Formats: sequence, C-alpha cells, structure tokens
Amino acid sequence: MSQREFELVKCDQCGFVFTQNAPPEAEIGPYYQSASYISHSDRKASLFEQLYHWARGRMLAAKRKLVQKVTSKKIGRVLDIGSGTGYFSAGR
Repeated sequence: MSQREFELVKCDQCGFVFTQNAPPEAEIGPYYQSASYISHSDRKASLFEQLYHWARGRMLAAKRKLVQKVTSKKIGRVLDIGSGTGYFSAGR
C-alpha cells in the first residue's frame, strides 16, 4: 500500500465523484498490484474466492441484461467508464 492520499472531488451539479490529480498513466500501475486484491485475481483457492467469483459472474450477467434492456440491443459497443478490471467490457 502506498500510504499516499488522493483528493476526492464531488461535482455540485451532478454528484459525480472523481480523484483530483490522479497519477499519470505511466505511474498508476503499482496502485493496482496486490496479491490480496481479489477483484484483480482469477484465483479460486479458498471458499471466499470461489464465492466472490460466483457473485461477480452473477453481477456481470445482471449488468449485461440491464444494458440490453435499456438500449434494446443484444450486441454492440458500450463505453464502460471506471471499468475496473475490464471483465464487463470483455464479456467475461
């Protein structure tokens, strides 16, 4: 863990919260490298990891269903802002 603090700013108009002065792309990678950060791992060694991945799969399916319902489209492209690991965009 870096112990570095980042300022979070909330837009007064829409309520969107974002990181102010985030590190540049070339420096941000180490903030996401952690063996204990389960969402960035496909490991299913423990019961907890298995349950986490099962729940993630259910949530990704629910998101996909919601997008299809709202857009009335079964296929196409989606801009996934804040996509985290990219599993939703990758269709996993």
